[in-house]
Amino acid sequence: MGKQRAQITEIPAFASAEEERDWWDEHGDDVDVSVFPIENMTFDIQPRRRKTRVVTLRMAPELVARYQELAAERGMGYQTLMHEVLGRWEPPGPATPRSRKARERVV
Repeated sequence: MGKQRAQITEIPAFASAEEERDWWDEHGDDVDVSVFPIENMTFDIQPRRRKTRVVTLRMAPELVARYQELAAERGMGYQTLMHEVLGRWEPPGPATPRSRKARERVV
């Protein structure tokens, strides 16, 4: 029989998602979950977003490669990273309706 490891009862603050992943990989089995009642936990859960629409963009291969590198560093897919980057920039003003009927409803 192996030596029993001490149970961890405090989870440290992490500087990055990578640091947190590494910590959980190393210590995940040693965390005593009974000291963390679910009533005291907070969850960073985003509300369900609106329906999405598939969009095709033509981009320079070098730009796509850079997004792939950055996404890999963050442990995510490059399209997810692109989506997040675009989501942070919102054009000024209201969305412009395309049909005349839609324009009349806005007025």
